[in-house]
Amino acid sequence: MTVRPFTVAVDGRVVHDEVRRGIAKTTIAVYRALAVARPMWQFRVFHRSPATDDPFVGFPNVQSIRINIRGDRFDLWSKLRLPLATGASRADVFHAPAGLAPRFPLAPLVTTIHDLIPLDTRPNDPDVQVWAGNVRRAARRARRILTVSQHARSRIVDLLGVDPAKISVVQWGTNFISEQSDSIDGNPIRERYGIPPAVDYVLHFGMADPRKNTARVLDAWAALPAAVREAALLVVVGLQGAARDQFTEAARRLGIVDRVRLHGYAPEEDVRGLLAGATVLCYPTLYEGFGLPVLDGFAAGVPVLTGNLTSLPEVAGDAALVVDPTDTAAITAGLARLLTDADLRAVLVERGRRRVRAFTWAAAADEIAAVFEAAAGRRTS
Repeated sequence: MTVRPFTVAVDGRVVHDEVRRGIAKTTIAVYRALAVARPMWQFRVFHRSPATDDPFVGFPNVQSIRINIRGDRFDLWSKLRLPLATGASRADVFHAPAGLAPRFPLAPLVTTIHDLIPLDTRPNDPDVQVWAGNVRRAARRARRILTVSQHARSRIVDLLGVDPAKISVVQWGTNFISEQSDSIDGNPIRERYGIPPAVDYVLHFGMADPRKNTARVLDAWAALPAAVREAALLVVVGLQGAARDQFTEAARRLGIVDRVRLHGYAPEEDVRGLLAGATVLCYPTLYEGFGLPVLDGFAAGVPVLTGNLTSLPEVAGDAALVVDPTDTAAITAGLARLLTDADLRAVLVERGRRRVRAFTWAAAADEIAAVFEAAAGRRTS
């Protein structure tokens, strides 16, 4: 008798976003790793957008399947079309990687809740309350919940009232590949981002969102001793539209506009090159569900300055310089230490390289597969 392959249906809309950010990138990494770890399983990634590219080319057991519904005025795609496709695929589980799921997915539900940042930071916002209600409903209906840190797990229990026994913490791996970064780092990257040859620079991933702490990073840079600041550049990527104008004006007001480079969205290949060439990664955010850039910094062999709040200490361990991200003077002092103390940088680079070995997508895939089997009540090995 032929045994039916274990099948996972996935809400893959985020995977096919035009600009792939955090959840999209980690979802792609998860399913690439699962495809390798479970070659006999089948993964059906449902989406609704004309795909500009398929991130699962070369993974024969992962299918990106576009499904549509006419006249979708009431979100019928997620409420009706997606569950029907899941049922037709005879899926053993349905995975909602962004925390939101249909009321009736027609397969045992596993949902991933990366964090509850909107609920923690803007609890009275009407849109956040609607979002939180939908996430809470999905969490309570789910057979199993995946999250990425102990901090996130505790917030899910406290804010959503979910049984902690059905929450599994699976920490992510890094997408940074040192061999690729070495080949693309150098003058082309520096020229594109206005960084002169042989000049040290600190890399910061910025956003208008206050939790990324970009305004405080600029203030901290301005407070550095002049000799330290004049010997390096602060390079910020990720500032879109009005945010870039806003922070350019802030830099001008602070008198540091000539010592900063403010840029918009950076493609993945540029991020790898910028990381590989940086003297320091400055990532003192106020709130994270996980903090993947810290791991990427470790993998790139770059000393990392990060914050001591939420999940970041779990990721950083003793391999980063950890500061209070609400204290501008602490960020300034940390940057000054890292820019002037080569021995400290070398110690942190070595610790980071050791620590990042504990975070792999292969290990994450095995843990996630076990969660899927538990949700389905079906073991495959």
